[in-house]
Amino acid sequence: MITNNQWFEVDRVQKNLYVIRERLDLIEPRYLTRYTNIYLLLGDHTAVLVDTGTGVANLSGLVRSLIDDRELLVINSHNHFDHIGSNYQFDVTHIHRRDFKKLMKPLQLDFLRGCTSRFSDHFARLDWSMKFAPEMVPLTGDEIFNLGGLNLEVIYTPGHTPGSISLLSSSGDLFTGDSLHYGPVYLPGKDWLFYYNSSLQKLGKIIAEANPVIYPGHHEYGVGSELYQDFMLYYEHLEELPVHRNDFLSAQIYTTDAFTFVKPLPGLD
Repeated sequence: MITNNQWFEVDRVQKNLYVIRERLDLIEPRYLTRYTNIYLLLGDHTAVLVDTGTGVANLSGLVRSLIDDRELLVINSHNHFDHIGSNYQFDVTHIHRRDFKKLMKPLQLDFLRGCTSRFSDHFARLDWSMKFAPEMVPLTGDEIFNLGGLNLEVIYTPGHTPGSISLLSSSGDLFTGDSLHYGPVYLPGKDWLFYYNSSLQKLGKIIAEANPVIYPGHHEYGVGSELYQDFMLYYEHLEELPVHRNDFLSAQIYTTDAFTFVKPLPGLD
């Protein structure tokens, strides 16, 4: 395990909010994604950690150094390996019940066997398998957590995965996970496109009404409603964009200046 100083980039963007970033491209550049964002939100008596990254460094030690004597809730936005990797470092984690099922047994990481970085040794030592917290609590998507002077609402936004969620704080911060962000966007297959489109509409309504500051799971953070506007401008005209095939990702890649849409090939979604 590498040291925290070597790995994590920490930015205190508000008095009660830290952004903890790690370089996913240093683990597997073929996923096209440079940064993964982890968030630590502080209430008066409770802190919430949104996602846990890839697990290659001591995230738990870093978080404990930042929250003082607050209780800690760990919430996963969804069940992909770059958002749940450090779950094993915590006693209890929370994830939506639709993604909970996939984590009932260790997550197999065979898809990383061909990774081209030095981190292949790290995952090989884990026998290409990712373990989790001793206790996992399923969410339904309508919970409100009281952190002390601050509430955090769980919003069910399926599509990217069946159990993807977003989180809205009473201070006006919206954490969108991988449902909405700049950079490479992994779209669902056809079976979940309807749900994803409905989730985008739900997020659009929240953004229009609450005008939150948006903190996505990857790339730029602390952005405004322009993220949603920019996203929908391209997403609604996806088939008009330049496209090429990526065999490693088994996907069609649609490129723009601000987004790279990764769409599964038919029959492989």
